Amino acid sequence: MVGWKKMSQIKIPLHCPFVEKDEVLAVQKVLESGNLASGEEVEAFERQLAEYIGCKHVVCVSSATTALHIALLVARIGQAGAIGDEVIVPAFSFPSVAQTVHIIGAKAVFADCEVNTYNIRPQDVEEAVTDKTKAIIATSAFGYPYDLEAIRRIADKQKLIVIGDNAGALGAKYWGKKIGGADCDLYEADGKPKLDKEGHQLRGRAEEMTIFSFHATKTLTTGEGGCVCTENSEWATQLRMLRDHGSVYRSDPEPKKRFHALGFNYRMTDLQATLGRTQLKKLDQMILQRRQLASNYSEMLDELNPLTGVKPGMTPEQVMKTHQKTYNIIIPYEMDGFYHSFQRYVIYVSNQDGILVRNELRKRGIGVSFGYYEVPDEPFVEQLGIYKRCPNARNAYRHTIALPLYHTMTVEQQEEVVNVLREVLKL
Repeated sequence: MVGWKKMSQIKIPLHCPFVEKDEVLAVQKVLESGNLASGEEVEAFERQLAEYIGCKHVVCVSSATTALHIALLVARIGQAGAIGDEVIVPAFSFPSVAQTVHIIGAKAVFADCEVNTYNIRPQDVEEAVTDKTKAIIATSAFGYPYDLEAIRRIADKQKLIVIGDNAGALGAKYWGKKIGGADCDLYEADGKPKLDKEGHQLRGRAEEMTIFSFHATKTLTTGEGGCVCTENSEWATQLRMLRDHGSVYRSDPEPKKRFHALGFNYRMTDLQATLGRTQLKKLDQMILQRRQLASNYSEMLDELNPLTGVKPGMTPEQVMKTHQKTYNIIIPYEMDGFYHSFQRYVIYVSNQDGILVRNELRKRGIGVSFGYYEVPDEPFVEQLGIYKRCPNARNAYRHTIALPLYHTMTVEQQEEVVNVLREVLKL
């Protein structure tokens, strides 16, 4: 009852799943069919996701965390014979990324985030590489694609695997192509651009694998769920085995599964998949709606606190340095070539303690949250002995506020959010 009382005080929630009648009817149809476990609906969802994203293989599983788990396993990181493997992970993220690296027997090494984009900082990634580094996990924060080409340049130079943690960024784009299927410039081991015979920059797949989430807080939701995307057919086969107890279905001499490896029950159900298939048809439209809501917020907040000093071509870091002490609110920043899907709308309050501001907003009925966790500050990190000081991540946790954003939100509700924020900040 305590939890319900707290929820009832929130007038405008942080998020609200967008479920219409067609989703209800699709789920009802599967319920009536009696085929509730993993089956044809999951297979159809995987095919449609692959076509939407522009990748060869999609393997649907029970969550983004389980997706990351089996992705690391098929990449043979942290397993027997690979003792001491290190994986570079974002310091400003969800803790499951670093946790999963340690669960599979490797060591998570933190890289700080960029200011304002909140994505992993390529310079910190490069500095974190050692002879034990095997992979980089980069997160697209709140639906904003991370710098694929910068990460790929480092990975190619050091012969590292790149796993894109794009949990909240399905439908976001990098230079016109949806992430997960996006390509990027390729580089030689010495960091020089890789060229064809005519001297043109060669382009290739940005990541070896990409992870997406379909959690209830995501734009496309199946309640719980996730997937791994890859171009590697051998890895795709292994991913499918691992999600289903290490099994492969055989029809001869009789229909049954044969268990070839140690695996897990990480399957997605047909109930989840049919919900996802229905939402996938309107995902691009949902993203357009979210972008319009984000634009509304930015216009309203501009009136409170306009960033008049931003010049064309300025990097997010230059924007932040210019305005961090001058302005109370810094709104999301979108560079050329980066198409934000706005799974969350996150602002930065420069001159006040974000924790106090967030708590005050909640008291006044506004459902808000911090952006991400400052993972190095979590208790398990100290227990594992992997703490690393990451000042940008600390500032981001202390000063970011995720404002309410969902499809049925009205302009009047957004105005109320901004007005309450104005009162709390005393602007």
